[in-house]
Amino acid sequence: MLAGLHHTFWAKQVPVYGEHFRCLALDNRGIGQSQVPPAGYSVEDMATDTLQVMDALGLEAAHVSGFSMGGSIALAIALRAPARVLTLSLHSTCGRPYPFLKHRYRVLVAVTRAGDPDLWAEATVITAFSDRYINEHDDEVEAEVARRRARRRAMTDEEVEGLVGHYLAFSSYDPWDRLGDITIPTLITVGSGDAVTPVAYSEDLHARLRSSELHIIPDAPHRALTFTAEAFNRISQPRRPAPRARASSSFRRTSGHSARTME
Repeated sequence: MLAGLHHTFWAKQVPVYGEHFRCLALDNRGIGQSQVPPAGYSVEDMATDTLQVMDALGLEAAHVSGFSMGGSIALAIALRAPARVLTLSLHSTCGRPYPFLKHRYRVLVAVTRAGDPDLWAEATVITAFSDRYINEHDDEVEAEVARRRARRRAMTDEEVEGLVGHYLAFSSYDPWDRLGDITIPTLITVGSGDAVTPVAYSEDLHARLRSSELHIIPDAPHRALTFTAEAFNRISQPRRPAPRARASSSFRRTSGHSARTME
């Protein structure tokens, strides 16, 4: 299980998935309990890290799931080592560095390095949630601002550089021309109110990935796995689709105790 930030982003999924699967939620380099190298590493580097973890655990293959930047890492793994990916799940992510993302993360890099917790909290929230979601869930969003403010105050200089490294890696990864090579059964999900990786980005992915199906989660923001966890979990539990499934195809759950690797 791969995320754009801390492995605890999967806290509401692991108990559900864990009823049927062995779950591995990873901290990528630069975040959480992993080492923080200088910024300049890539999504490809983090894909290498994930494959090395699988090697160390003796896992030949896994259901690979990624959220946000974790989706980019999952794509990189699928392109480099397709035989090691049983199924692919791409949540709130994209298949190329859209200009919007480039400009968003330029702002966030500057705001993150500025060191003002209030500014960082408000800037990351206003660029992560749509105006509609904020207007309809003001109390929830205010609570999120408070959590982010506290998080920024607690960040060390090393943690700041780790976060900047993630921003730069995600906003520059471009597998677009190679996506047609992926034939792994793929589930794509996105919230209808995703302001970071809008629905159109997932629609583009779906059109590019021949064996994919797309689910749009109503009224969900970018972090659908957190803020609309019940709906997200119903759709996203590890499962094996029929070969070359499209949006109308049905899925059946795989049996056994397979590992699912995510951010």
